[in-house]
Formats: sequence, structure tokens, C-alpha cells
Amino acid sequence: MLRWASSRDLRTWRELSFSSPGVTTPQLVWFNGRLVTFCASATRLAVVELTVGDNGCTGVGAPLPIEIAGESADIQVDPDVVALSDERYRVYYTTSRASNDPAYLATEIHSATWTSGHWVRDAGIRLQGDGIVDPDVIRLNDGTWRMLFTRGLEKEVGSARSADALDFKVEPGTRLNGQVTSTIAVADGYLTAYQTFGGRYNQGLLHLAHSDDGFRFTPDARFTWEEKNVATEAPSIARLHNGTHLLAYVTSASRRPAQGVR
Repeated sequence: MLRWASSRDLRTWRELSFSSPGVTTPQLVWFNGRLVTFCASATRLAVVELTVGDNGCTGVGAPLPIEIAGESADIQVDPDVVALSDERYRVYYTTSRASNDPAYLATEIHSATWTSGHWVRDAGIRLQGDGIVDPDVIRLNDGTWRMLFTRGLEKEVGSARSADALDFKVEPGTRLNGQVTSTIAVADGYLTAYQTFGGRYNQGLLHLAHSDDGFRFTPDARFTWEEKNVATEAPSIARLHNGTHLLAYVTSASRRPAQGVR
């Protein structure tokens, strides 16, 4: 179940009253002037449009499927959309050829560019490997690009660098001990939301971390989201025009609202 929450200080969060079933791995992003949540069903990308006013986010639409011209992979999940310098957009996503969890399979990161109102797959492969999933691409201050990604088997976040947002080379080391990052630029660097597994029942926990350069991250002590015996996963964060932060995340469809938030 995809859910949303809002905060003015990144410490105290209010869960919003609406939710969207059947989709996961959300990414909040400003797209063509509107705030939307890109997400995925079991095998395909989707998008949920949000209603945003002066008082924040007030509603969501139904998930709408996304078709990518030229894409034939069986599984297309984990969308991450970035704005390019020429007023175009590019979506990065995980692909695999089987019906099981891509985190345990040979995967490829593909991309597609928004062209004349349609997504068209870019030629080539951005990254590939065993269990490389959840691309999260940011533009760096020098105009180059970095992709954070989850190494699914190791449950850690690695990175890759690119000069053109297409040809990525993996960088050594681990950026974060966790999974499924979603990173935005802020005044003093970058803010990323990510998940770990822990707590009393070893369920998913949500965190924030800050980075000056998009390479070295420091966890933010103001925020940990912990549910009671319920997995909470795949956080994504965005800043609204009124300064409020919005969080998208995934929980069990059966859990009660706003349990264990601190």
C-alpha cells in the first residue's frame, strides 16, 4: 500500500488520509510543473498524480500505467525520473527477464526519455549486474551525474558516475548501509531517504541522510520511522512550494494508520 505523510521540520510527521493500493517503489518528483509519484505495479511502471495546494497535498489520483516504446523486458520496476537541462525528462528503471524479485536476479538498469508526450527507451544499458536495483540519479554541482543503487543481495547502497547521464561507471565502496534511496537537492547539498531492516521485529525502518557532495552521507538524527511489527519500505521525499516536505512510502495494506512514528 502506497502512503504519504507531510512535515514542516523533518522531525514531526502527519500521515495523510489517502493511500493507493497495488503499487510500490515510489518516487516523488516535479514533472511538467506537477508533483507526481512515479511507482510500479508487479511488473510495470505507473504514475499517481497528486493534488497540491497552498496547504500541502490534499489528494491523489488512481495509478496510471506507463508504456515505454521500445522496451520489451518482462519486469520494469523502480522508476526514478530526472529533469534534463533541455526541458526534457529521463526515467531510469530496473529490468529483468523473470517473474521473481529482481534483487536476486541478473538485472539491467535501462532508461527512457520523455519525447513528444511519450516515453521512448534510450539505446543501451545504463548498468547491469546481479541484484543491482532501485536507481536514484542526481545531478552534481559540476554538471555530471551520480546514480545511487541498491545491491540487493548485500543490502547496501553503491554508486556510479556519468558525464552524460547515460554511460555510468561504478564507483568503489558503499555510500550507505541500507536500501532504496531517493535523493533531492537542498540548499546545502543533498537529502536522501532510505530504508534499513531492524527494530524489535526486524521490519523495515525509514531514515534520512544528508550529503554535501552526493558521495558521503551522514544519517539525520531528526528522523526515524518505525512501525510496530509491520514492514515500512521504499521512502521518497520531496519539498513543496510552501516549504513542507512530503514523504511517500510503502506499508502493509492491513496495518492501522500512523503507528510507531517518531
